[in-house]
Order: sequence, then structure tokens, then C-alpha cells
Amino acid sequence: MDILALNRQAIIGLFGIFFAVVACIGCIKSMRVCTVHWKSTQGAILKFEIPYYNSAHNPPSFEVKAIYSYEVGNKRFENSKVSDENRCVMCANRISSYFGSMEPKQVTVFYDPNDLSRSLLIKPNLYIRWIMVFLLGLLAASLFIVAIKIK
Repeated sequence: MDILALNRQAIIGLFGIFFAVVACIGCIKSMRVCTVHWKSTQGAILKFEIPYYNSAHNPPSFEVKAIYSYEVGNKRFENSKVSDENRCVMCANRISSYFGSMEPKQVTVFYDPNDLSRSLLIKPNLYIRWIMVFLLGLLAASLFIVAIKIK
């Protein structure tokens, strides 16, 4: 085995390790925000802003910012987490479909029954996350196999 093949094998193996780590992080994050068993309740919007995020897109995108309150078991909570992402960016028709209008007063709040202070206004689509994690894991496995077979 020459040095060039060994270096190629090491580089492909490192890419495999990188994608495996990314897949593991995605899996952990998906489990952490797993909202399958979360409950929902009605909440009130205290502040709702939708400033332009990027008007270069067609249709233009808005960043949804909200402060809302909700009650669970006679206990009142306030939160500003709209989705499980750092930013919640969407076009106007999606905002209307999720919240009923561009200026909602009432919203459905999804909360964690194990930690009532954890809540979201938009439940994440976990199927897409799991597909991405699966594909990254598959890519990592195929890179490992390629690295092993290089002679």
C-alpha cells in the first residue's frame, strides 16, 4: 500500500467520522426536542412581530417573533420560543395558515408535560429530521466502507 492510497483512505475515513458525528448530534437534538408526547393548550399573544427577513425571496420571508402566555394546571407561563429552530422564518401565507392571521390574538401552544415551561407555537416536523439523520448515517457508513476497500 503506497502513501497516496493511505492518505486517501485516511481522508475518506475522516469524512466518514465527521458525517457520523453530525448524524449523532442530529439524533440527539431530535430526541431532545421530540414533541410527539407534548400536549397543547390555548395561549394568548402578548407581542407579535413579523419584520422582513429577506425580501429578495419570492415571496418575501418574515421572521416570526412572539411573546405568548399560556396556563397549565392553574399555573401561568410566558415564553418567546416560536419553533425549535433559532429563528422562525416563513412566508406570509404560511404565517396566516399557522396562526390564523398576520395579527393573531390567540394561538395553540404546545408544551412539554414533563417541563411545563418548555413550549413552542410550531411543532417541528420530526419525520424530516429523522430522514436527514438516517441519510447522514448512511453517508458515513458508505464512506467508511469506501475507506476500508481502498488499496
